[in-house]
Amino acid sequence: MNAIPSTIGFASAYRQLRPAQKAYVDAFVADAETECNRRGDRISSVLHRQIPDRVVEASRGMLDNPIVRAAIAERINELAAASELTVHRIIKELMNVSFASIGDYMQVGEDGQPYFDLAKATPEQLAAIKSIEVEEHGDGMSRPKRRKFKFQLHDKLSGIKMLMDYTGASNPENPFWRAETARPVANNRATLPGSVSSEAAADLYASLING
Repeated sequence: MNAIPSTIGFASAYRQLRPAQKAYVDAFVADAETECNRRGDRISSVLHRQIPDRVVEASRGMLDNPIVRAAIAERINELAAASELTVHRIIKELMNVSFASIGDYMQVGEDGQPYFDLAKATPEQLAAIKSIEVEEHGDGMSRPKRRKFKFQLHDKLSGIKMLMDYTGASNPENPFWRAETARPVANNRATLPGSVSSEAAADLYASLING
């Protein structure tokens, strides 16, 4: 039976390249980006094309190496994510802002006091941060060092408003709102005579609650 490794990690293919391999990958990606700009294509289209035999031969074995091909795909995906504007990317960023919670960045210490820790924040949670300020006081000798950490999230309400406009949730003609406004308002109010006993009033109240 194969032993189970104690740790499993995912390393960047690009960071594993040797100097010569890195130089080749950089040149390949730069040429691909230039060609895509000339043709008016998205850089991600490179990943869906067959590499010409002449390019493979000219690579002198570089493209035969799986780590080199993985690094090229990694770099092209990074460029695509950074440069290509899509509706999905816009909505994703709005959702990062709209649904961020202060609890994503806050921990509670053993003394019961809250403190902020960004070490475990995901890239999506970090995208919701508008600004970070760090102030240090004291020299650590005559005065103890104290650090003041402050960060501000982007405006959640603005992000939610934009998402509502995009999904049509703020439109009175939205099917959801039409269904809500068309629902009849129940009138469960009952008029009790002034002489009714407390027992009878309690019975009537219970019957209203139970339908």
